[in-house]
Amino acid sequence: MALFGSDAPDHPMAGIRQAKKLITELPAYDSIKALDEVTFWLDSIGHTEGFRVDHRFELIDLLDHAARGHQRKLAQDYLATDRQEKFRENRLWNTLFNFWKHLGDAYGQCVEQFQSGASGTDAIRKKLPAIVARALRALTLQLDSRDGARAARWGVLLGDDALARCHGQGNCTEVCPMGLAPTASIIRLRRLGLSRLLGGSG
Repeated sequence: MALFGSDAPDHPMAGIRQAKKLITELPAYDSIKALDEVTFWLDSIGHTEGFRVDHRFELIDLLDHAARGHQRKLAQDYLATDRQEKFRENRLWNTLFNFWKHLGDAYGQCVEQFQSGASGTDAIRKKLPAIVARALRALTLQLDSRDGARAARWGVLLGDDALARCHGQGNCTEVCPMGLAPTASIIRLRRLGLSRLLGGSG
């Protein structure tokens, strides 16, 4: 049975089998190219209408998992790069930044669809804490003055189903895709969010 059914959107990753096939074709030994391709697919999925929110999340989850090893390697390469190698340093940074930006957008889009009651909402209700935790992680890693879509992401985070749902019980730690404890990031974002609501620059 096809994952997306007969009314699947017109997209190369509309079927889960094809999506997995395309992901297996990511360059195994060129992390910059692999992460660029993942970023391309995240952007493409984000601009395609017709995905049920649960199916959109499943695709993003597949891409997120496929990118982990590559983004970890590029982060290590970035930290080890001599500051005099400006071109390489910038290339690594831009690749990582663009990936986290599109990943945050993708998870944020799932939260927005959930908030609007889109088709497939009930199927991801129990996964919402994981989605929010991943969106927070991605946002924290790419908060930067060059990010032109910060206002839109803050609109999602300051909604009823994002930062406000955190009760400090550590559930986010269990679902963090990087095996980290994002509590500190959530607290930092809450403070930034409060500053923003009070008229700060956040």
